Amino acid sequence: RSSALGTLLRRQCSFGLNGGSTQIDVAPFTGGDVQRLDTLLRLASQFVQVSLSSARQLRTTQKLEALLSLLSDAKAKLQDGDTRRFASLILAKSLAMFECDRCTFFTVDSLNGELLGYYHADGDDKLQELRVPIQGIVGLVASTNKLLNIRDAWSDERFSNKTDLRTGYRTRTLLCAPLASSTGKVIAVLQCINKLRCEYFGPDDENMLLTVSALLSDLIQRMVMESGYESFVQKNDAIDTDVKDMFAQYHQGGALRSGAEVATRPATAAIGSAEDTANLVLRDFSRWDFVQDTLLEEPNKLHACLRGCFSYFGLLSAFCIPPASLDAWVQAMRARYSQRAMYHNWSHAIGTLHATFLLLTSWAFAGLLPDEDVLALLFAAIGHDVEHPGYTNTFLVNTRHQLAIRYNDISVLESHHASVTCGVLASDPLLLEQLSSEAARRVRLVIVTSILGTDMAKHKETITWLESNNSDLVGLRRSGLRLQNDDALELCTAMLHSADLVHPALPWRIHKQRSLQVAAEFFSQFEEEQRLGLPTLPFMGKDPNHLGGLAPIQVGFIQFVAAPLWSALNFAAGEDRLAVVLQNIEHNRKVWQQLGDGKEVSDEQPFG
Repeated sequence: RSSALGTLLRRQCSFGLNGGSTQIDVAPFTGGDVQRLDTLLRLASQFVQVSLSSARQLRTTQKLEALLSLLSDAKAKLQDGDTRRFASLILAKSLAMFECDRCTFFTVDSLNGELLGYYHADGDDKLQELRVPIQGIVGLVASTNKLLNIRDAWSDERFSNKTDLRTGYRTRTLLCAPLASSTGKVIAVLQCINKLRCEYFGPDDENMLLTVSALLSDLIQRMVMESGYESFVQKNDAIDTDVKDMFAQYHQGGALRSGAEVATRPATAAIGSAEDTANLVLRDFSRWDFVQDTLLEEPNKLHACLRGCFSYFGLLSAFCIPPASLDAWVQAMRARYSQRAMYHNWSHAIGTLHATFLLLTSWAFAGLLPDEDVLALLFAAIGHDVEHPGYTNTFLVNTRHQLAIRYNDISVLESHHASVTCGVLASDPLLLEQLSSEAARRVRLVIVTSILGTDMAKHKETITWLESNNSDLVGLRRSGLRLQNDDALELCTAMLHSADLVHPALPWRIHKQRSLQVAAEFFSQFEEEQRLGLPTLPFMGKDPNHLGGLAPIQVGFIQFVAAPLWSALNFAAGEDRLAVVLQNIEHNRKVWQQLGDGKEVSDEQPFG
């Protein structure tokens, strides 16, 4: 190649001797020389372009390989629920994908209003953790769900250089991007620092981050949801041990093995043939502060109210359900509820039906479900705890109860409740005989699925769906359309589970009463476990008559179980439609906190 270049550049020269001196005859450059030089420059330019293109292509290939490796490996690690292993993976791959000097991966801990960061210190492969408030550059990205690409960090007023000054590291360029679920909720933030070769982060880097977010965010949210609460509760020394036991029982299926407004129904769908009594009772039934004691004591009024619930949605006429058959089914279900159980009894069934009716008629969910699903959800609410013995699934499994054997230790009680509910429905051929085969299958599917969803082992799964689904309930409400198929089924499950855990959202007097009933039922099981020599959970052994002793557990139950569920339901509904309900839940938590602090508390508390 050098020989060829020399040929292109040679000049015409002649040499001679004159009086001992050397004379060099140099010929002037010609047009051919210019042409050869031009050719040389073109070849050199092409050579440089090819070299640069090859380097860019190699870098692009390496980035894509890192992205594909991340996507293929991430799913397995996310399914394992190992947050640290996933964080290590995304940090390693991000350094390659974004060609930067440092990376930090943050998950959003909304429970504590903090960011949990993962990073590798210089020269250390050990994964480090830090907790920081939701503020600064990362906090701004997490709060606004907007990417930040900063070319000169120190000149940006949003950047704090305190860490740089303390460590001696100089942050120059910064790319900080949110990882948001399909519903737009930010669940993590990835921060890349100092692009290599003194370059800036560009549009390609931003698009790469958007790709990572779109493909992994919903999976990351599931992992964060499943690990975040456990990690926080179990590692936080400020949380009472009994609360930790309670949390494990609820979230792991057993550690040892007028608030919101009611939507006005259109006149065409209003109660028509129901008697005046039903109208009056249903009017009270449509309030969040409804007290059901009187209703339970008067069977005629109860039956009128329940007929009114079904008639409100036009279900009796739409599916040609004989009122007498509905009354007989209700009576049969009531007879199957245990009188021994102090909480999971007929009163709880009506309370859950009440909450289900409130949700179905609220501005949040009114009109979103098909009629078959509404019918099934009302049936499921009444039957969701039928034949409950007053013991937990763990107790039934540990005692080798016949129900545990029948249902293979899996969702034992919930499987039985669903089976009995559907069995009693099938016992009267007139009740649902006018339903088409397809509608009858759908009703059964919704009943079984939603009742199985009341198993606390599925609590996190329900919250994750509420926070990550893309059903767009706001858009459906505005367009007058309804949910269909799987999305409708998931919403039915979430609504019944929320209705089952409604009492923290009710007026203090009602919530306190039901909390004491739960405590009494737990205490009864605790004593029976001690008698049988079975493992026990200390929180279940608390004296149900001692409010001060129960207070820490109730605060924990609301903070870690009830509030996250209802917050997720409000998030899914959109437009903050259940804000008043959340306010009531928080108020009841504060009252329990006051009791735990030894303060006197009146039963007459503000509501709604």
